[in-house]
Amino acid sequence: MQGKHICTCRKDACSNDSQCADGGVCACRTTAKDARGFNICLAGNCRVDADCGAGGYCSPTWDLACGESNGVVGYYCHTARDACVDDSDCVDGGKSGYCAWSVDRWKCAYAVCL
Repeated sequence: MQGKHICTCRKDACSNDSQCADGGVCACRTTAKDARGFNICLAGNCRVDADCGAGGYCSPTWDLACGESNGVVGYYCHTARDACVDDSDCVDGGKSGYCAWSVDRWKCAYAVCL
């Protein structure tokens, strides 16, 4: 990520990152059929790559239990402890998964919620 997030959609819980506690990101939310939703603060430990230290980077994560069904749920730094770096690292016996944040590191998940 390069630069700060600034929302231009309807103001609700936040209108910019500085209104989110503990390094969270202010996300402009959309709902079905591209209608504007609520701005909410997403969990996380970074907002931009620089928050992750030298050579580190900040990535969005889907929900560990439901994948993309819930959209992006937070932004977290990658570290040497991660079990995956991106979705291409998450193939198990031909089954494709996704790389998601889990408590203190990134790991592969294979859940899908309808």
